[in-house]
Amino acid sequence: MTGTKTTTPRTKGRRPMRNALTHVSTTIGLAAALAALVGSLSPSTSEAQDRRAIVLDFSGPGADAARTEVVRSLEGGGWDVASPSEVQRAATRLGADPASPEVAGEIGARAIVEGRVTRRGRRFQLRVTVSDASSGAQLAEETFSGRGAGRLRAQVRSQLFDRIGFSMSQGNAPGRAASGGSSSRASSRDMSDIEDEAPPALSRRGADDDDDGEDAEESSSSRGDASGPQLSPLWVAIGASGFSRDYSYNDDIFLTLRPYQLPIGWTLRAQARWYPAAHFTQDFLANLGVELYLGGAIGIQSRQRDGTTYPTDSIDIRGGADLRIPLAPLELGIGVGGGIHTFALGASSGGNTAALPNVEYQFLRPAVRARLDVGAGIYTEASFGWRVLTGTGALGTWFPRNSGTGMDLGAHLGWESDIGVGVRAGFEMARYWFSMNPEPGDTYIAGGAADQYLSGSVDLVWRMR
Repeated sequence: MTGTKTTTPRTKGRRPMRNALTHVSTTIGLAAALAALVGSLSPSTSEAQDRRAIVLDFSGPGADAARTEVVRSLEGGGWDVASPSEVQRAATRLGADPASPEVAGEIGARAIVEGRVTRRGRRFQLRVTVSDASSGAQLAEETFSGRGAGRLRAQVRSQLFDRIGFSMSQGNAPGRAASGGSSSRASSRDMSDIEDEAPPALSRRGADDDDDGEDAEESSSSRGDASGPQLSPLWVAIGASGFSRDYSYNDDIFLTLRPYQLPIGWTLRAQARWYPAAHFTQDFLANLGVELYLGGAIGIQSRQRDGTTYPTDSIDIRGGADLRIPLAPLELGIGVGGGIHTFALGASSGGNTAALPNVEYQFLRPAVRARLDVGAGIYTEASFGWRVLTGTGALGTWFPRNSGTGMDLGAHLGWESDIGVGVRAGFEMARYWFSMNPEPGDTYIAGGAADQYLSGSVDLVWRMR
């Protein structure tokens, strides 16, 4: 009988299954280790909350785009910026202002960021202010500028976090506000080691930075871009104008008074506004200034019908205080001052005097003005002044009981380059009117008079930047 060898058959697939189980267990182990590592490196909830901020709506031209760039910069630096809808819901629920400590506490923010965009011609400027969410104390204020909205955003993108990031970290997150009658919930951040006093305002380099050069740079930054400040300290216009004069009487019952007409005359002129504090600051004081206008006729002679000529002089001088109201792209101005405006005919070559009273109008002048930048360096201007007469010269001798007043107005269209140099052309008018109030026995009798000056001008203009 032949013997038979019995063998135990191997189970198919046992080794692949063992290998699969080994791979699964290894993968699970690696995943657990990775999760533990990530957990150890990830910030805790309180740590993330410590780097939470509220960025309020910005104001001014291109404000939304500027705010978006600020938010991106902060998020790129590791800050969690609360969404506008989250801030609004918290403000509505608490019945508080979005910038209040109650809303910041509810959201868990430690810093509040605000911004305002202004525009002067082609130059945009953004002023960013960072405040402590708990106390409201200002932590930092930085100014960014660029010729064009794109360059402004590029500067914000490249510099903002470096300039305000450290200051933001000095803010305190207030405790969460109580809601619906429940007890006040403590902030996730441990506040036990924070002093009761509000922290001092800090520069972006910290309170311990004693480098004089860097301090000077920081101070300059808080005032604005030195190459193109928003509030110019000096504006000057120098030019020439052609003008006419029309002087006439009404109710000249004896027909003895002569009118006067000058078809065309020429004047050299200069005008300036100076705001001394704007050399050093950009606050309210930078808008307080003085204004001066000087104008004088050149080469004028007046000719009578019989051919007699008279040398003729005319000057116009005005000055006073000016309050600038910047509302970019609109600028308003309110002025209070005074001046003198003369028109006089001298003696002829034969020693005769003209049968016309020389005028010397002395006046007080409240005034308003406006300038609108329309883009591409182009702007329009308008002005109006009321002349309260305090003296009239020889006109008061001819008509001793006269009463009158005056006004002036102007409109200009101009262009200004990026360096502040430009040109403008415009139209101006000055007009005076009188009631002569004559009485029997007066040498000259008239019911009234009007004296009007029209001019067209061209000026070279410079605005300090």
